[in-house]
Amino acid sequence: MKGRPVDQLVFEHIFPKSRPSDPIHFQAFLQQCLIPEVRQEVRAFYGHINTPEAKYPGLDYCHPTHRIRLSRWPWHRRLFRAFDDLGLTPNEIAGLTKWEGTKWAKERYERDHGVTIRDTTADGFADWVEPEDRAATRQREPTPARSERRRDAMAEMADSESEGELESVGADLNDRLRARVNLRILSGDPNVPLDEEWEQWLKHIIETGGLSSLAQQIAGVPDTVEILVGTRRPVMPGLLQRDDATAPPSSAGLLRSTVTRSIQEPRRTFSDLHLPSGEGGSTTAADMSRQRAAPEPRA
Repeated sequence: MKGRPVDQLVFEHIFPKSRPSDPIHFQAFLQQCLIPEVRQEVRAFYGHINTPEAKYPGLDYCHPTHRIRLSRWPWHRRLFRAFDDLGLTPNEIAGLTKWEGTKWAKERYERDHGVTIRDTTADGFADWVEPEDRAATRQREPTPARSERRRDAMAEMADSESEGELESVGADLNDRLRARVNLRILSGDPNVPLDEEWEQWLKHIIETGGLSSLAQQIAGVPDTVEILVGTRRPVMPGLLQRDDATAPPSSAGLLRSTVTRSIQEPRRTFSDLHLPSGEGGSTTAADMSRQRAAPEPRA
């Protein structure tokens, strides 16, 4: 005995108690509810219907992913619920779903026109590889290919670093200081300023007590310490290499002697640093301490 048609079973399950506003049969339900939702889904997924793939998306009502997409729409949710409740087989579902946008419509178009509509949904996504198989896949990859990819990555990194490379101000400052030192030596005037901005910075470092911490930071870099104390090629040739006994006093000589003492001696509360002063010479911190401790003369 032949059973009842599948479309009639599905319709009665969706509309158990039909109302005047409900469709009168499955074909009316299809035209009023399902096909409009299919068109909305196609426009939402592709954004247009200008290509054969968008016109014939090939929605498979047995495919889990397609069912998830179509379940966003209310009438399709009720349709899939009826499929599950009735226990329909994939063949029964495929025999029922023969309308616009379905897999049946796509296959018929390809057969009639002798073409194949390629599915571009997965374009741009790599094939899935299980996590336990990824290490084995990398090991099987030819060594030249890995080396070529590594070289490309290093070249790209070098290009990005060169683009953002900053030019150091040390060379320009060194040239200015050398020129001023030579001018001071040739003119015989020890009051010729070296570089006002640099001397202000050095004076601020000395007065605020930051020279000791600066020396401790420099002590962690041996090359920098040796450059500052003149054991290697100095940063300012002609400024740190000349004899301190014959050269006029300058802030550079003060920096050299102070850095050397700060590295070799432990830090203490009072030091014998010569604070830079104007034309009246220099006064040490020890002299100032002795002056404060001396008794005032009686009248």
